[in-house]
Amino acid sequence: MKRSSLGVAALCFLSFQLVACQHGAVAPSQNRHASSFGFEAEIPTEWHALPASDLPEIGVEEPSGALANIDPDLLADFSRAIQSGEVEVFYRPNPAVLGFTDNVSVRSTPGGLPANEEDVLASCEVLAQTLSAAYGRPVTLSVCELREVASQRSLYVEASGAVEGVHSMQYLIDADGGKLLIVTATAITDTLPDLRSELDSMVGSLELE
Repeated sequence: MKRSSLGVAALCFLSFQLVACQHGAVAPSQNRHASSFGFEAEIPTEWHALPASDLPEIGVEEPSGALANIDPDLLADFSRAIQSGEVEVFYRPNPAVLGFTDNVSVRSTPGGLPANEEDVLASCEVLAQTLSAAYGRPVTLSVCELREVASQRSLYVEASGAVEGVHSMQYLIDADGGKLLIVTATAITDTLPDLRSELDSMVGSLELE
C-alpha cells in the first residue's frame, strides 16, 4: 500500500473527534444507506448519518488535549477532505461515557492494497509507525489481518494509544476502479465490544456498485 494511502488511513483513525457532532441530525427512515461513494450498507438502528455534502458546513474542530500533537500536514489533508466532500460519518445519537460519541467514518480515496498478500501484511508495521508519527505518541495495533469484504480483499486493523481509553477499528477495502474504501469505527473501552459487533455487521452488509 502506498505511503500516501497509509497517511490517509492514519488520519481516519479518531478523525471524528475533530468534527463537531450534530446531535440535531435526523435518523434515516430506513437502515439501508446508499452512499455517494459507490456502496450500500446497513447502518445500526437509530444511528444518524452525516453525508459528505453536510460535513463542510460543520467544519473541523481545533485539536486539543491528546490530539494537539497531530501532524499538521495530515490535519490539513483531513480538513481538505471534509471541504471536498470525501468523508461520511455515522454516529450513535446518545453520547457515551465522558461525552464521547461512538462513530463510524467512511472515506474513499485513490489507491489499493498490494497484489501480494505478504506485502499487505507488511503494511501493518508501517501503519503502526505512521500512526505514531501522526499523533505524536506510541500507537499499537492489536489486530492486523486480511479479511474479505463484499468479495473484495481488505486489511482489518485495531489500534489504541493515540488517546487513552479510546480504540479504533478500521477496514481498508480494495474496491474496484482503483479506489480504497476506508471504514473506521471509534469507541471508548466500555463500548468497544458493541461497536466492534456493529461495525462487522455494517461491513458484512456492504454491497459495492
